[in-house]
Amino acid sequence: MKLFLIGVGGTGMRCLEAFTHLAACGLFDGQEIDILSLDTDTNNGNKSQSEQLIDTYIRIKKDSTGKQVALRDSFFSANIHLFRFSPEYSGTNRTFRLVSKLGQSTDRHVNKNNEDLMSLLFDKEVQEFDLSHGYRAQTHVGSYLMYHAILEEVTKIKNGEKSAKPDDITAFLKRLSDAGLSGQQVRVFIMGSIFGGTGASSIPVIPRALKDALKIWDSTANIAEELLFGTTLLTNYFTFNKPTNQQLAQEKVIADADKFSLNSQAALMFYEADSTIRNIYQRMYHVGWSSRLLNYDEGKTGKSTTTGGAEQKNVAHVVELMCASAAYDFFKDSSIKKGEHKILYKTIVNDNERFDFTFADFVGQEEQYKLMDKWTAFYALSFMVQNHQDGDIKNFVSALSSKYNIADYKDLTEEEAKFINNFLKMFAFSYANGHIQDGWLRQVQKSSTDEHFLFSVNSFQTDANGLKKYNWGQLLDAKEYQFEGDGGWLSSPKPYDTFLKKFREDPNLKPASDFESAKIGERLLYHIYQTFKALHKIRK
Repeated sequence: MKLFLIGVGGTGMRCLEAFTHLAACGLFDGQEIDILSLDTDTNNGNKSQSEQLIDTYIRIKKDSTGKQVALRDSFFSANIHLFRFSPEYSGTNRTFRLVSKLGQSTDRHVNKNNEDLMSLLFDKEVQEFDLSHGYRAQTHVGSYLMYHAILEEVTKIKNGEKSAKPDDITAFLKRLSDAGLSGQQVRVFIMGSIFGGTGASSIPVIPRALKDALKIWDSTANIAEELLFGTTLLTNYFTFNKPTNQQLAQEKVIADADKFSLNSQAALMFYEADSTIRNIYQRMYHVGWSSRLLNYDEGKTGKSTTTGGAEQKNVAHVVELMCASAAYDFFKDSSIKKGEHKILYKTIVNDNERFDFTFADFVGQEEQYKLMDKWTAFYALSFMVQNHQDGDIKNFVSALSSKYNIADYKDLTEEEAKFINNFLKMFAFSYANGHIQDGWLRQVQKSSTDEHFLFSVNSFQTDANGLKKYNWGQLLDAKEYQFEGDGGWLSSPKPYDTFLKKFREDPNLKPASDFESAKIGERLLYHIYQTFKALHKIRK
């Protein structure tokens, strides 16, 4: 089975971020996953942040020749490849009116007819707003533009009018084509929202655009009709400030968060009723949020709306993790076949506006202990590196060599260590000037309304000194999964000592021969994971 994942728009970028963290904890053992980042806003802060995270993941795995080794029963076990596409909306393509080339015919009657038709279908403001920050909830424009942008890009590269890049959409299409020709089943999952601009515009047209683009790129590779598609139906879960009159006059069109709920309802009616959609998508996962909406402009100076660009770096939300979990379900469900269509949803226990999340809520009853095991170990690794190695895993390797004569990992390079360190900071937390810098997991916990969110409440405390002293041998509340007690009157909890002793003294935890082709950092991470797995005793 070949797996392909597409993140669309700002929300899709944050869903990609959640998916990458699931992959980092080792949830996709032995898989090869091709990811396409698709957004109109090339400078979007969330896009850059997501792509940086994926790139860090890849650098942890990729050797000097560019090769990755897919692993099993470890962290970072899947091979990931990143591709990018952003329509060019600048200069003579900055607005819908310019893209449509209105008034450029040599026949004035044609120009007049085109102008009349455009005015009949689209308001003047919609024709003239700047497209570089996305489609701004104008899905009737966005669907048209995204479909043609993909086909025009592929046509230009095919005809030599534009240079192909190793990570552009044509490289992604080649991977799709090669996967289909290999005789394996090909699954494509698309993540984005249905209440805003780019995601809502693109989800209905991407399957058709990919199929038509494949025919342009390689007319002999007759695989387009064999692709299996899944997607998220993510409804509104955040809000932002209303634009000032001055900003609205200047920018023509700005999405109104107050209409996101109405947009969601209209979109769901469309997805339920449209026969074309039912024929294209085998699985659609309805993800929603019933608690307080997160205000992304809260605490910002000024009242203007952030429409996109580099300053848009919205924090993570638990519904994005639920979308990433939907992708996991789509990739692992062996029963999916061509010709069927299902809309799926699940409910979470909610008591007085507070959710009570479990590991099963994200991956199901059968997989819950797998996620619990891997995620707890990855969280524990973050604590071990931050609280005992000053945020640098290289210090752990140096201590192994100098204090205990364990030289297995002494050749870990500064660069390998840097990428591992950076990923752990982005995942959990780091310290700066006596304060905690929240990583992705802590942001998700804060959005969830669940104060413990799968792990001990104390693991999410906001006091830096308290977090540094936290007994991370008790990440899970269930005592059978804890490996360090509270200590007695004369002792304090020392989870690091317990971990180190197990790591050093149990030879069965070391990388086996099938890890010889993996990088030193990956072999070290395997050894660490196996140690935590043995200590937590969540699953054999």
